[in-house]
Amino acid sequence: MSITMKGAGAKQIFMAAQDLQGGNSGWASRGTWYAATSLEQISRLNPNCGNALSCTEYSGILSLTVTNPSQPSPQIGPIKLDNVTRDTASVIYSDFRLESRRLSGESSCPASLTVGESTGSVPVGNEVGNAYTQTSASHQALTTSAITRVLSDSAFGPGFYYFRMSFTIKATSTSITNQVVTSLHSVNSNCVRAGFAPQITGSRDDATGLEDEIERGRSGPYLQIYGNNVQGAFGSSINPSTGIAQWAITGVYPASGQVNLNYSVQSSAPTGQRAITLSNSVGASPPRSLWITDPSPQIVLVTPDRPWQPGETITVQLDGKGFGSDPTVTARATDSDTTACLGSDSVSIIGPAPGTARDSQITFTKSVPQNSVICNFDIEVTSRGLSGSFFPGPRSTPKSQGNIARGSKGGLMFSRTIVFIVHGISDNPSSFTDLAANLYRLPDWGPDAVRNVNAEFWFKDCLSISDGAKQLANQVMSTNIRQGDRIAFIGHSMGGLIIRRMLALNLLNQYALARTPPVAAPPVVGLVTLGTPHLGYPFLNIDLWAPGKCNIQSLEMESHLDKDVLGMAALDPVTMLSPFLAQLRLDWNISQVGGKWLAVGGRACNAADRFAGTPGNRNGRRSFSNPASDSVVCLDSAVTMYPDPSQDVFPTATFLDPNREYQHGGYVGEKAVFNVLCGEQNPAKASFANPIFGSLLFDTIKNVLNAL
Repeated sequence: MSITMKGAGAKQIFMAAQDLQGGNSGWASRGTWYAATSLEQISRLNPNCGNALSCTEYSGILSLTVTNPSQPSPQIGPIKLDNVTRDTASVIYSDFRLESRRLSGESSCPASLTVGESTGSVPVGNEVGNAYTQTSASHQALTTSAITRVLSDSAFGPGFYYFRMSFTIKATSTSITNQVVTSLHSVNSNCVRAGFAPQITGSRDDATGLEDEIERGRSGPYLQIYGNNVQGAFGSSINPSTGIAQWAITGVYPASGQVNLNYSVQSSAPTGQRAITLSNSVGASPPRSLWITDPSPQIVLVTPDRPWQPGETITVQLDGKGFGSDPTVTARATDSDTTACLGSDSVSIIGPAPGTARDSQITFTKSVPQNSVICNFDIEVTSRGLSGSFFPGPRSTPKSQGNIARGSKGGLMFSRTIVFIVHGISDNPSSFTDLAANLYRLPDWGPDAVRNVNAEFWFKDCLSISDGAKQLANQVMSTNIRQGDRIAFIGHSMGGLIIRRMLALNLLNQYALARTPPVAAPPVVGLVTLGTPHLGYPFLNIDLWAPGKCNIQSLEMESHLDKDVLGMAALDPVTMLSPFLAQLRLDWNISQVGGKWLAVGGRACNAADRFAGTPGNRNGRRSFSNPASDSVVCLDSAVTMYPDPSQDVFPTATFLDPNREYQHGGYVGEKAVFNVLCGEQNPAKASFANPIFGSLLFDTIKNVLNAL
């Protein structure tokens, strides 16, 4: 006699006997049967059960795994099906399908994996594999690596990838009545996620502009970390964290590959090399070196700001930052002998004011000889670093560095005109190295001359133009500007809008009054704009996908001058200009630049319209206007050639590129061919960022600036 049981555990056994005449002995207990508990781990695939979802005897587990999910090329597979059956049956595994979907942001496993985003040349969707047949009296597992998926960051793009495996099981067996029984079972795996961990390519302190470096004793508005695959970033670390009081992500910008962090570094934090990482739910980035350094000294204010007189002993207070715990101060003549003018270059430091840290203030005395000669001189502070500990290795010891303030003795200091150069979208100060050098070739121009150039402003953030205006105002008021100095501006492309927005909002005066102690903002005496889209540029939606460009800034410069189909008598800001440009037009007055504004426009291109895909997706110049442009900004926009009832919005002088030799620039986010009216010029045209020395344009700019 054999007994077959389903289920494990203790079972009571009852038996009864019956004869051929129908006699029955009745049920009687004959003991307990113990089924092995290991049978619970063996599931049945019963051909009589037509659907795996409703078949209580089927509990197969299909598992899909991801190898190295945080690496740039994770592999999907192998596929393993455990505990399928122990019946004698022919089993065919077929219709293997690997469903996948990419999402830009993090999500739980989507309900539908077959309808998703796809990028690059390799589609994300379904794949079907070959059938796999196994016939056995007792088989309990299927393991195959036949279907794999290798992700490629370049082919698929950054994001999070979700995968699910499915296939069909066909089971065939012969019943005790010799009847062939066949059933189909649909099986789905678990849903797994893969993707790409962040990759850090660089960092920049927004407050100082330092690359891969932050200064101790500073609390920054944010540290900008740049890289790839930053979407979904929710964590960052710095190691070692000694002396770091705050370190927290405040913003993630996948389009520009940027993460902003608030940070605070104690003055006693050890200098030296640290390692920073970004992480998302896929994994953490490889570490990137970040250096904690001593701050560079900066003299902001010299009191009293007047010439020193022969025979006097003067007490001078220097206010600034980064002086360190043990600085030195020297005074050296720049146009005569230091001994003949000042007696020596040494001064006597008598300390800071009570309650003021020496790092931000120094007070010294200097005795000037009675028979000294007239001279100009430099006051220089050299820092030996803040007190504290230092990690071993490069950049660990205190810096020895200096900062200079100008002074004079026995005569009035000359006033200067400082010309600030402001770059456009997706650009940087290096584009204007040649322009600054060419201006310094002119008489009375130079770092220590009556006219000098400041091209240090770098608006690297993907933020609004108004945010750029605030950063520019902060930089101008952080420059060593003396009493009597005047300032002017050169703005290329979007840089001209940053300048006008700063002046329209009166930000220079606001930042000057916010200083300690409050100071007066220097007067603005002139403006030169080079290819600035004062009335916007022919924006199309494809510009939002341009690598390296900031969507916020592109949208703020959007315009549709082509809507002027009837030659309107006045500009309609509602239909033609972005809200930003319309508001700037209301707030602007040329008195904000001393009534002196040269607007420069280019005519290297004569294409009237831009197209992208369909005729309806177009933008361009006014229908009844000159089609000329610098290949990005129409002439109408660059020099505001539009009827307007108010003359106070117009430039006082224009340059219309009579020789058609200038294009907007070499780069506009990507190469200029990417999103301009005429593409790359062949042969290449000159760039507004670098007017040719001695050319008509350069001489026009020179004459305007020299007359200020």
